[in-house]
Amino acid sequence: MEEYINLKIAKKYLAILAILPVLFYFWPSSLGGSADFISVYGQSMVPTMENGELAVLKQDTNYKISDIIAYHFSELGVNKVIIHRIIAERPDHSFVLKGDNNKSVDPEAVKPNQIIGKLLFHVPYVGYLPLLMKQPLVLIITMMGLALFAMLEKNAKDKKKKNETNEVGPAKAQVTKEPAPAAFTPDPIKKKEKTHKRTKQISLFVPALLLNMAYYALGQYSISHGIMPRDFFTAFLIGLVKDPYLAGTIVFSSWFSAILGSYILSKYSISVEYQNAMKTASGIVQMNRERLIPFKKSAQLFWMIFTGLYGLYTFVLISNLR
Repeated sequence: MEEYINLKIAKKYLAILAILPVLFYFWPSSLGGSADFISVYGQSMVPTMENGELAVLKQDTNYKISDIIAYHFSELGVNKVIIHRIIAERPDHSFVLKGDNNKSVDPEAVKPNQIIGKLLFHVPYVGYLPLLMKQPLVLIITMMGLALFAMLEKNAKDKKKKNETNEVGPAKAQVTKEPAPAAFTPDPIKKKEKTHKRTKQISLFVPALLLNMAYYALGQYSISHGIMPRDFFTAFLIGLVKDPYLAGTIVFSSWFSAILGSYILSKYSISVEYQNAMKTASGIVQMNRERLIPFKKSAQLFWMIFTGLYGLYTFVLISNLR
C-alpha cells in the first residue's frame, strides 16, 4: 500500500490559490470590487506623481489628512476625476484638497460620496496605455500583431508535431504487436455507484464555495454603506489591519483557499492497494482497487460546518442591509 498526492495537479491549483488573493484585492469597482485604476494627466501633483502614471486606488472608510485621494468633480456639466491630497477636514466631514504643485486649494470641499478611493501606489508610464488604445491606428496595429503572433505560434507547434511524428514513425514499424486482450465491458451498476459517489463528494463543496463568494460580495457592499460584517474572522482582522475592505478580502481568500484546498486533497490524496493484474478464463482483467483516505470525511465535515455557520452570517448581513 502506498499513499501519494498528485503533485503536478496540486501545484497547478496551488499556483492559482497564490494569485487569487491579489486578484480579488485589486478587483475593479466597475465589476463589484473596491479598486480603481486611473491614468494621471497634468502637473498638479508633481513631483509626487508625474504625467502618464497609472494610479491604483482602493476604497476606504477612514480618510485622513495627507492621504492622496481621487474624487469626482463636475465643472460646467462635465464630470472629471481629480487626484489631490487632503490637507484639512471640516466639521461637516468634508475635505479640503490641494495639488502638491498647486499654490491654492481646490475650489470646493469634497464630500465623502464624491471620493473614488485612496492612492495605494502609482506606476510610471503605464497611464499612457489607455490613451494609446483609444487611437484607431494603434488598435489596428495591435490586432494585426496579435494575429501574426498567433499564426507563427501555430506554425511552430505544427512543425514540432510533424518532426516528432517523423522521428517516432520508423520505431513504431519495428514493434511487434501483441494480441489485444478481450474488451472490458464496464458494469453499469458499478459505473452508476461511482458517479453517485463523485456527486456526493462535491455535494457540499460547491455550496460552500458559492456561499463564500456571496458573503464576500455582500460584505464589500455592506462596508460601502457603513455596515460592518459581524463574523468573527472579519471582525478580528478589521481590528488588526484597520481596513475593512482589506480584512474582507483576506477572509474571502483564506476561506476560498481552505475550501478549494480541502477539495484538492480529498480528491487526489488516496491510498492505492496495488494488485497484480490477473486474467480470468474469459480474458477480463481485474482492475486495481482504490481506497479513499479518511480525509474526504474531514473535508465533508468542514464544508458542512462552514455552510451552516456562514449561511447564518449571510442571513444576518442581509437583514442588516434592509
